Amino acid sequence: MEKNVKDFNISPKANLVEADLGGLNLSGADLRGADLRKVNMMETNLEEANLKGANMAGANLAWANLMGADLSDANLVGANLDQADMTGAKLVDANLIRANLGYANLTAAILP
Repeated sequence: MEKNVKDFNISPKANLVEADLGGLNLSGADLRGADLRKVNMMETNLEEANLKGANMAGANLAWANLMGADLSDANLVGANLDQADMTGAKLVDANLIRANLGYANLTAAILP
C-alpha cells in the first residue's frame, strides 16, 4: 500500500510516534510541538516546515530535505540526520545530543 500524506494527522502537536513518513512531501508543514519520536522521515521533503518545539528523539531523518526548516527548541536527541540537507535551517536551542550529523549540509544554518 502506497503512503499518502492524507493518511496522517499533519498538524501542530500531532502524535505521530513511530509513524512511517519516509519519502513524503511535507514541505511547509506545520508540526509545531508535534510528537515525532522514532518517526521515519528518511528522504522526506520538509523544506520550510515548522518543527519548532517538536520532539524528534530517535527519528530517522537521513537524506531528508530540511532546507529553511525551523527546528528551534526541537528535541533531536539521538536523531539520524546523516546526509540531511539542512541549508538555512534554524536550530536555535535545538537539542542535538547524540544526533548523527554525518555528512549533513549545514550551510547557512542558524545554530545555537
